[in-house]
Amino acid sequence: MIDGYFAFWAVAALWLCWENLQRPRHFGWLAAYVFCLTILVLTKENAAFVVFAIFATLLLNRFLRMGTVTPHLLAATIIGPAFAVVILIGLIGGVSEWLRFYLMFVEKSRTNFYSIVAQDGPWYRYAVDFVLVSPVIVAFACGRAFQLRRRRRSEVFLFAFLALILVAMSSVTYGMSLRYAAFCDIPLCWLACHQVLALGRRLPTLRPDLATITLFLILSAVGVNQYVRFFVRGKVYDPITPALIWAAGMEKDISNAPPGLQSFRK
Repeated sequence: MIDGYFAFWAVAALWLCWENLQRPRHFGWLAAYVFCLTILVLTKENAAFVVFAIFATLLLNRFLRMGTVTPHLLAATIIGPAFAVVILIGLIGGVSEWLRFYLMFVEKSRTNFYSIVAQDGPWYRYAVDFVLVSPVIVAFACGRAFQLRRRRRSEVFLFAFLALILVAMSSVTYGMSLRYAAFCDIPLCWLACHQVLALGRRLPTLRPDLATITLFLILSAVGVNQYVRFFVRGKVYDPITPALIWAAGMEKDISNAPPGLQSFRK
């Protein structure tokens, strides 16, 4: 699947956006940012949500004070995706063909059997899926979210992006899947790591460095165990919610499950 490749470019675009916020009007960072956004949009249609979340985060900077938003940065956020769209239009054969292809794609996705059975659900589906796969990371990240302060600019930046991207992606009918949001794992881990550092400094009975290392080792061990549980022993290929629940041992009998899940297991 292309989702791992897409996640790389999404995280790279997010990182470069942050660097440009901290180093305004730097040609090198701006050029890298434009290039990354162009490749991102050329990779997959889900890039629209990433671009939306990044642009909305930049607009929120007026209130959150995460860095310096310049006209150059706003222009770069538009130029990269626009250039990618121009390339796609040229490859497809014109604006009319591109629009026809897009409308056909939307129509087919709403009638695809697998999308209807496996990629729909309530607005909090992504929260459920992330808790199933990375319960400790999500717990630590949520704990950090309640301790956000404006002076912790990188954390505020990532939390704002996470909130915006998950809200946008949860609004899509028959288009929700954990693999689409794989790039969100990095911001979650960043918030969780800062929470670990904060807890390590507050444990009075242990040295802060020893406590921090111990907590990081515990988080790493849980992460490896979750990977083995779902993707090695559970043999999950596409991490849809029913497959994750089955692999987690929360549902033993799938005889009454939807036909899509039964065929998926077969």
